[in-house]
Amino acid sequence: MHNVAIMSDVAPDYAPVDQVLISVSTQGLDIPDEAALTEQIRQELTGWFGEGVLAWRHLRTYSIPHALPLYNPEQAGEDALQKPLQLTPNLYQCGDQTAYPSLNAAMQTGREVAELIGKNSGVVKSGSSY
Repeated sequence: MHNVAIMSDVAPDYAPVDQVLISVSTQGLDIPDEAALTEQIRQELTGWFGEGVLAWRHLRTYSIPHALPLYNPEQAGEDALQKPLQLTPNLYQCGDQTAYPSLNAAMQTGREVAELIGKNSGVVKSGSSY
């Protein structure tokens, strides 16, 4: 699994009262059989959330080819290749394409660019925090 999100915690109307909607994302799994994929995910979720997962009802599977670029574990870590955020004195870039494919990378690089702009424009002194 790549990501688990409890959607009804963010938007309660996404699920009926007393029920929960959970979204699971995977990446790079080559399991064409939806039932086998569902069972594999259910087993992994059981390890995380306990035996109650076995009573969960699978609603739908969406296969979205090329939703995220492939990103192998070897590419992660402190020495991960990262694109520069400042391209010229007045041109910046942010987004998951500059770091690693995820919403976290998109938000992290957005914040880093905002901090760079603040520092470079003199609005925020180096070492200050928001």
